[in-house]
Amino acid sequence: MASRCVRSLRNHWHALLIIPLVVIVMTWPAFAHIFDRHEFWLHSQNYFDALQKFWDAWHLERFLAGKTAYFYTDAMFHPRGLSLAFHATSTPHALLLLALQQLIPVDDAYSLLYLLMLCFNGLCAYVLIHHLLQDKRIALFGAVVVGVHVNFTYVVTAPDILMMGTAPLALYFLHRSVMESRRLYAFLAGLCAGITAFIGLYVLFILLISLGIYTAYLSIQLWRDSGFWRRVLLALAVCLSISLVRIHPIISDASELNDGLSVHLDTIHSGDILRFFVHSRNPLTGDFLHAALGATHDVNFKNAYLGYINLVFIAIAILRAPRRRQLTPWLVTLVSFAVLSLGDYLTLNGQAHTNIVLPERTLTRLFPFPFGAISNPEFYLLGVVTPLAVLSCYGLRQMLRSTRPKVRAAFALLSVLILAIEYFQQPAGYTIKREKIAYIDWLRSEVQSPVKIIDLPQSRLHSSYYLYTQSVSGYSTAFGFANRSPGSAPGFIFDNYLLGNWRLRLPAVCLPGQTSASYIDSLDQLLRDGFTHIVLHRWLPAKGNLAPSFVNVPAAFVDEYVSVYRLSDMRLNCETPSTLPVIDRFTRSPWVIPGTDSSIVSYHPSKGIDQDVFAYFGMLLSDWDSLRHAYREDGQWLIQSLNQSEPDGEPSAPNWRVIHFIYDERHGKPRLPDSIEFRNEFNLCRRETYDDGTVIELYLNPRFSCAIVEPSDPLRIEYENGALIENMLYEFKQDIFDLQILWRNLPEKTHSLSVQVFDAAGDKAHGQDFVIGRRAVTRHGVDLSSLSPGDYVVKLIFY
Repeated sequence: MASRCVRSLRNHWHALLIIPLVVIVMTWPAFAHIFDRHEFWLHSQNYFDALQKFWDAWHLERFLAGKTAYFYTDAMFHPRGLSLAFHATSTPHALLLLALQQLIPVDDAYSLLYLLMLCFNGLCAYVLIHHLLQDKRIALFGAVVVGVHVNFTYVVTAPDILMMGTAPLALYFLHRSVMESRRLYAFLAGLCAGITAFIGLYVLFILLISLGIYTAYLSIQLWRDSGFWRRVLLALAVCLSISLVRIHPIISDASELNDGLSVHLDTIHSGDILRFFVHSRNPLTGDFLHAALGATHDVNFKNAYLGYINLVFIAIAILRAPRRRQLTPWLVTLVSFAVLSLGDYLTLNGQAHTNIVLPERTLTRLFPFPFGAISNPEFYLLGVVTPLAVLSCYGLRQMLRSTRPKVRAAFALLSVLILAIEYFQQPAGYTIKREKIAYIDWLRSEVQSPVKIIDLPQSRLHSSYYLYTQSVSGYSTAFGFANRSPGSAPGFIFDNYLLGNWRLRLPAVCLPGQTSASYIDSLDQLLRDGFTHIVLHRWLPAKGNLAPSFVNVPAAFVDEYVSVYRLSDMRLNCETPSTLPVIDRFTRSPWVIPGTDSSIVSYHPSKGIDQDVFAYFGMLLSDWDSLRHAYREDGQWLIQSLNQSEPDGEPSAPNWRVIHFIYDERHGKPRLPDSIEFRNEFNLCRRETYDDGTVIELYLNPRFSCAIVEPSDPLRIEYENGALIENMLYEFKQDIFDLQILWRNLPEKTHSLSVQVFDAAGDKAHGQDFVIGRRAVTRHGVDLSSLSPGDYVVKLIFY
């Protein structure tokens, strides 16, 4: 047995040598980085796939140690946790990664496994093609087609959609079981298909379709042979018995199954046909092919390129092969998966023809399980690669059928070189500085145990990075990402004011009133659930500004990349920031007038406000129209502005209605830059001074009377919804009933005021409505010229 294996290895040494060599060259510098201990380097810019696989290996290690269940974790989305039934885990890869990282750094282990998987795919295709054609030189070409296909050497890095070598192996064993009438090979075919469920469910589904097509082809001749059907059933039984262990957790929960299958049903995908014929990333042929086919340069054609040498060989096989029928299953498989990979409707050269619906859309609607579970039809390209290689090799064999072995070998190597040139694309690596996780060493020095983390900011890509940091630290986290997490997984996040805001990339601040109560309740809940630290990864991009969440909280650890806060310190946020404490006094003052027409101008001659604190004030004063802070620096006026109601531009001072001017009189007579100077146009109606030199002045637009804000004998009206008329001035000017109103507690929704005039008999004589919105001070003129002289009653209706 051993001598037979040695002879076999000697006979196929060229494949064992050349396939890894081509893989190394086509993925360079991945091989070189395996030996680089200084840089944390990943071979693809889609680094989140790799980072998630680090977590899978860590989770598997915990499972083997008896610390968790295989299909469940509470390490992310802590404390509730979530099911991992739909999580795309490749168990063989996780086991190998776990073993290798005991010897070399995890990033090097991942790169090594990536190269080994490509070699595995190529060698498995070599076994199949050599069996079909009985020519090891031609089989080498087919192995390279599979091993370095463009879909594998740039984008696809996740092993669950990359390690597809079991597909050609299963086809190999199925063919041998039929040709040689041996149940052992049927068993091995079922074994290869069954273990694929633990490699990747997408690969399993595509493998089963390929096996189904090939079995249907064989049955045309052998359908009367009972032995044939017994071997097929044996392979199917073995496959089901193994794969059911992986599939059962998915189908056991009907509600979760429906959630997992329906998540992508409404997503529309379309792949351009030209991507089969144009390889945009190829630096040698990309521009030429774009020009030759008139392909738009706005589209980056990638991942599906077939290669013209393959197309030439396939054409030769179809036109010149003496036994064309043997090409049928491979042609059907190739065309089927190629069409499915195009998605829902036809797209040609960037032009979408949505009226031409493709089979993928129809199958998804008819059979949501399993077709609807495919998140992206591009994954069907996995089924294209093997038949593409087989058909190409049939054509190559037809070309070389009358040549000598040395000529066949030379031509096969030349074909490999041409294919490598066609498939070549500039690799895109990704580097993570190891210093970015230095904070973990600090966390381990904390006396608090166990440590539980809230990582910020949040997004899918960020969560994948946090899975990597968790695989290094072992600390549970509030957020996370697993493929097709149940909708209930982030439920506790949105029930918590702090986590919910952070999930939406919004700052969570402790503002006076109801927000303060929500803040404290949410904080108490997190502390009860055992969370200890918040890690703000400042180097990660985020649309929202989260820094105001920590305006009063000192960081327990700070370096170039992160700020770490103790959760127990977050109560400090409910205290007024030390910068401009007068703002807190101002907001609590009973005579200030918030509203969408009220602006605040703060003046300090030589001091700006910290941007994070300023953003906090913007939230604190969100009921006001705007906040502007003017100060001088190096003799120049600078203005910080938070404009609440005019996102596209600053309103001019004449359009303002109410202005609160805050300054420190100890700095002398206040000055303002011309762009926001208003005091010559507005009336000073009220002035308050404080012991620390702070002055707050209230100015009104000349259209309003200062009496509306004077505290003497106000006319107050309170409505059921909480809205309050705090003061009202009215007078008759000729035939106009002039009404000025000072409003408080206006609701969020737009409301209106109806002025109803009734005569002495109680009949309605006149009515006029005015939109209030959320303006604090309003003035309305009601034209009464149509009324005859007499006594009338005026009623105000707020709605």
